[in-house]
Amino acid sequence: MRTRTLITLLATIALFCSCGVSRKQNVVSPKQDAVLKPSEQESVGYTTFAAQYKGSFNSIPFKLQVRASHDSIIWCSVSALLGEVARGKLTCDSVYALDKINSEAYIIAKSTLATGGKSLDNKAIEKFLTDTVDSQMQFGLTKPLAAEVLVKKKVQSGSMPIYEVEATLSNRTYKLKLTQTDIKFDTPQQYPFTIPAQYGIKRR
Repeated sequence: MRTRTLITLLATIALFCSCGVSRKQNVVSPKQDAVLKPSEQESVGYTTFAAQYKGSFNSIPFKLQVRASHDSIIWCSVSALLGEVARGKLTCDSVYALDKINSEAYIIAKSTLATGGKSLDNKAIEKFLTDTVDSQMQFGLTKPLAAEVLVKKKVQSGSMPIYEVEATLSNRTYKLKLTQTDIKFDTPQQYPFTIPAQYGIKRR
């Protein structure tokens, strides 16, 4: 049970906590390009977005929700068979995560996650999620979990993006695939995140 929780948390964090992003242009027709925007512009044309994804791990299906207020907050929630199992929130300076199965909370300063001279940036993470090009993200974490995560995003013309996640934890490698099912821009969003009093808190 704990392993499943950790991997769902890693999948959530991997989508947002990027220490480096590499991009490969995906060829689409002008009509498709217009439908799939915003993508290539540095200045985005939205203030909020909400996306949904589905995937499975060890034959257990789960859903991921992502909400964002541009360059401010990124919020996410992972739900499995028993309901919500994990929740995360990224602000300009911190990463917050709830492990609802084990009643644990993580508070991590973004400055401690920077590697290779690069720091986490919400705008870059948003771009990774909303872009219409093939790309990948790499993320390394030492505390409270020692993990290496690689996320590859594949975009096919006229189809929703597919994310392949590979997480190495305790010398074991786990793989899962996420398929985006929906994304909406400029709709009112809420970003609830409260740490229950009975939760243990791990800080970094």
